[in-house]
Amino acid sequence: MSFQEKQTTNEDLNDTQLKIWETLNGPKYHEWPLGKCYLGAIRVIDNQNNPDRFAQAAHSLRELFEKLPQASSGNVQKQPPFDFKQKAIHCLICLNKDKERYSSGWEKQTIDTELIATLDSISSFFNNYIGPSRMDKIILAYQNNPSWLNESSPEEFKKIWNKLQRIAHHSSDEQSKCEQLLKECDIFLNRLLCPTTD
Repeated sequence: MSFQEKQTTNEDLNDTQLKIWETLNGPKYHEWPLGKCYLGAIRVIDNQNNPDRFAQAAHSLRELFEKLPQASSGNVQKQPPFDFKQKAIHCLICLNKDKERYSSGWEKQTIDTELIATLDSISSFFNNYIGPSRMDKIILAYQNNPSWLNESSPEEFKKIWNKLQRIAHHSSDEQSKCEQLLKECDIFLNRLLCPTTD
């Protein structure tokens, strides 16, 4: 089967991959493009002509893992990303305006509603900046979902996530390590999404 043919069929997926892909495309996840992320990671790896295929696959898998807890909770409201640069610019603009209004100094001045809004913005910026990392947020979702904890472990996920991070940022890991990581992701996702019922 040629590379082009693989792009239009799922016949080349092994049983585990097919089960994961079908689950991610099922009704529980229909509001989220997780099946595309998963299949995209597989497809880009198959493209031997793409010199950046491992980093691109790692990016897709990180996106899948990041969105999976929210999608699993049934929360269709996708959280907008916190734009640190825009928030920092906004805080600086507000602070400079406040400095002009308080040009004679801060001492014995009343804190007005505009300055309160500026301080709230600065507080929000730093709270988001020092908040949990992407991995920590996913681990928190594990801790809040006992059925997931029965099938896998946060420690196992941390190892996979750290490897994905390294490859996504173009580490010099050789091809065999990248291919092994994809197998680990498949095993982990299979246990997580398609638990066997005895």
